[in-house]
Amino acid sequence: MPRGTPPAAASAGRESLAGALSAAHELPPRIAATLLGQSRAAFTAGMHMTAATSAVLLAGVALTVVGTLRQVRPNGQPAPGTSSDQHSVTTSKADAIR
Repeated sequence: MPRGTPPAAASAGRESLAGALSAAHELPPRIAATLLGQSRAAFTAGMHMTAATSAVLLAGVALTVVGTLRQVRPNGQPAPGTSSDQHSVTTSKADAIR
């Protein structure tokens, strides 16, 4: 916080960007500009950190999904180790149930 900032304004500026904007209206222009600049920089840094964290988490989820789905057979494909005759019998039974 800039020097000369009243404690109430400094506290409001630390809490939120809206608090800093509200407190800046009651401060001298030079102090208000410094307070707003620091508050905007802190807000932007927080948003960047949140976006980066979200991107890393999303990439992790995507890798987990790809790894999990890699083990799933496409619908209608015979299981490994079965002949096509066994597959057609299994498919016919499944069609009969529907």
